[in-house]
Amino acid sequence: RFRKHTTHPSSSSYLITLSDMTKITIHKVSSEDPSHPSKNILDNDQTKFWRTNGNKKEAQIELKLNPPCAIESLQITNFGAAFVEASVGNEGSDEFEQLLPSVTLMKYSDSKSGGEESKKLTRSFTEKLNKSVAAKKWELVRLSLSQQWMDCSIGLTSVLINDELNQEGEKQLNKGMSQTMKQEVKDTPKRVGSGSLFFQKKEEEEKRGESQGKVMMVIIDFSPLILNIIFVFRMW
Repeated sequence: RFRKHTTHPSSSSYLITLSDMTKITIHKVSSEDPSHPSKNILDNDQTKFWRTNGNKKEAQIELKLNPPCAIESLQITNFGAAFVEASVGNEGSDEFEQLLPSVTLMKYSDSKSGGEESKKLTRSFTEKLNKSVAAKKWELVRLSLSQQWMDCSIGLTSVLINDELNQEGEKQLNKGMSQTMKQEVKDTPKRVGSGSLFFQKKEEEEKRGESQGKVMMVIIDFSPLILNIIFVFRMW
């Protein structure tokens, strides 16, 4: 189906994690325009893209993951393809397992209109991935594209693969940031300004007033004579 493939050992991108680093390279591609090579999808530059050399109804690209990893999600930014399907495998084997069933990247109406914006829409896939397949560690990710509604060159603008290590790394990073923020709040001394001093003084006066009121009530219960003395004392 896809007879000719070109290898690009120098094309690479990186998924940085706290515990490891996964290197992504272009392993194979069925067709590419020399002016828009397949390595562009790894540059994270939305102004660049990969497209086939001439009009194609179908195209295929394989990405190599080193080291092999489980796949949590795919984010694909299109360039003119109507559908995409993802499968995974390992070097030295011709057997690939379906990771993502065929899904729409570009509607019929958008394909016919040929607008640049509709060509480069981004879609993320997590729930649609085959969980049992995604949980295993894979070396190769194959993306199969098709465009049956119009004659044009097709390809992709970018591909982002979030692997298992990257997801765990983000969790660890968020947890570490949360603990740091909590400690900073705990260690931060209370700020004392004119407003806070006013309320502190008012609160102390109210507490003293309540205390005096309680003492007076006790004394009143005991003797009217002492009440007169307290009255004079308060007037003084």
